[in-house]
Amino acid sequence: MLEWFSHRDTQLFSDFHIRWPSLTKIKRTKESTVRAFFNQRGGNAVSLLEQRILSINNAIPLTEDEAVVQSHELLITVLAQQFQTVIVAIKSFDSAIYELFNTMSDAPIFKSLPAT
Repeated sequence: MLEWFSHRDTQLFSDFHIRWPSLTKIKRTKESTVRAFFNQRGGNAVSLLEQRILSINNAIPLTEDEAVVQSHELLITVLAQQFQTVIVAIKSFDSAIYELFNTMSDAPIFKSLPAT
């Protein structure tokens, strides 16, 4: 499931894993529901949709042992929820840094440099 996402540090990635924490759950879902999920997010989520749908349809679970599957469903859900909190925190830090940076007297010098 990880290869379906080029950026694993996104809200899309964590939303997907909270909604479908296992391959079994995503494979039981109607294709139209999966399409709607990605279409609502736009951008690359839409452009990679066909590739993801094909990969989901062809995917084979590593195990069907319910103890393993259920415990890992819980783990991925909790980790994805924690990750969402981290994403929000990073955005807050980025915003604060941007605001502070712009108040500094030498900000124009740094802004003029390439790749800034």
